Amino acid sequence: MDLRVAPAKLDRIISPYLLFFLKRYAASLSLENRVLDLGSGKWRHSNFMYRIGFKNVSCIDRYSFPKMPDYITFIEHNLENKIEFLEQKFDIIIATFLFMFIENKRLLVNEITRLSAPNAYFICTLNQKKTSAFRPALSFGKATTPDEIITLLDPALWEIMHRNKDSFIAKRREGMAYGEGQTREKE
Repeated sequence: MDLRVAPAKLDRIISPYLLFFLKRYAASLSLENRVLDLGSGKWRHSNFMYRIGFKNVSCIDRYSFPKMPDYITFIEHNLENKIEFLEQKFDIIIATFLFMFIENKRLLVNEITRLSAPNAYFICTLNQKKTSAFRPALSFGKATTPDEIITLLDPALWEIMHRNKDSFIAKRREGMAYGEGQTREKE
């Protein structure tokens, strides 16, 4: 992983919390890790992850955008629905500014758990605001806090590694497979 290829003012291009994750956990990552960017928009995080060395990068968004590079696997899908067609397990799952647009957050958290490999990282950045300070007319969906999402993660399967005001990093525990001993209520 080579962060030296990062352009100046990178924190305006990608999530500063994703950069924090990469710097803090670099020693436990491999360029062979499979990356999934949920709610990828114009795939800026996926493209960045590929450019710093990760070669197995996939992204999902409900909208497709022109000029998608062929080195990123793009899947057009509404994340309000199960991702039944995807069986691959991922080592790094990114959800930046996604959950405020999702009504059934439990369903999406269950899908993230199902798609995560043992020891996978889940990097989640939320927005607790309803509008942008830079563009007041832009709506950001429903304000969502880390606690709202963390409470949906099964503590037998996930450990919270880091948390701040609007973001958290969770790590998938080894051992129990998704579905075994689950006590969470169904979707």
